[in-house]
Amino acid sequence: MENQPAHTAPDSRERELLVEVCAVFMRLGIKAVNMDDVARHLGVSKKTLYKHFKDKRDLVIRSLHLLIEETDLKMSSLRDHPGNAIDAEFAMMRYVRKMLAAQHPSVMFDLQKYYATAWAEVTHRREQLIYKTAQQNLERGQREGVYRSDFDSRIVAQFMVAIADTTKNAQTQLELGKPMSEIYFESFQYHIRGIASPQGLTYLEEKLAAEFPPSE
Repeated sequence: MENQPAHTAPDSRERELLVEVCAVFMRLGIKAVNMDDVARHLGVSKKTLYKHFKDKRDLVIRSLHLLIEETDLKMSSLRDHPGNAIDAEFAMMRYVRKMLAAQHPSVMFDLQKYYATAWAEVTHRREQLIYKTAQQNLERGQREGVYRSDFDSRIVAQFMVAIADTTKNAQTQLELGKPMSEIYFESFQYHIRGIASPQGLTYLEEKLAAEFPPSE
């Protein structure tokens, strides 16, 4: 049974360290990195790490919480992106795709296998974030006319949660043999094409052609 310490808000120094720790874990993976490695990559002593964090498990769990909080702040800032709802979806897609492309392939496997309790808690928070973000974007797109008006935004937002769960699942990545950023991009296109109005579909194709021109 995983013993998970109570989650408390980090002070400024702890937050600074956690931001750097997140980058190390995302770049190198989690299981293969020990406290010595973390200290070396951060340029601090192990004594400094243990002053703020109980052990590696505490470090991983608190890093996860910080990551979801930072993601929530970023997605909130992108929800009202200039243009229309499809422009906002593109902005969020670029952010998520870049984050996934920089993530070590083993991160999801390590979290699901070795930090199951923390992973389940963060997954719940992430699902809430996805639902809220998706529903707001869907309703915006319907008002703007770039999305069809004949679907229930609550139901489609729930579909997006399910698609995101599949996309982020380590087993999906293993079975498809493709990087998570590529799987996510496929789901993004699938989603927009499924909900776009004729006007929105034309706009989407123009955006895709401009950002991802076919190779010669």
